[in-house]
Amino acid sequence: VRRCRVEVLPHAPYEHCTYVLNSSHVVIEGCDLNRCGDGVFALQDSHDVQVLDNHIYEHKRRAVHFLKASGVVRGNRMHHQGFPNDICLDNSPNVELIDNETNTPVDIK
Repeated sequence: VRRCRVEVLPHAPYEHCTYVLNSSHVVIEGCDLNRCGDGVFALQDSHDVQVLDNHIYEHKRRAVHFLKASGVVRGNRMHHQGFPNDICLDNSPNVELIDNETNTPVDIK
């Protein structure tokens, strides 16, 4: 998914902008993701999920949430999320975080 704009309509504010389930080699790059549940939600043994150079903002939950997934989160601008952390790594020890613009600590579970 490259250079797209995703905004969830007001009647479904907790839907995720991008949802990666049991997938490999997924690239989300240069997108404008806003007003969703999570900007990027990667889970259930997804591998090599690359979240690169996106603007992710004004979500009800988090900008990026990895749950039992692996990959790279690099060069993203994140702000104004509903949860106290822009990035959550839940049982996801193999995620590389590189040069992301965020004002919150990473939530590692």
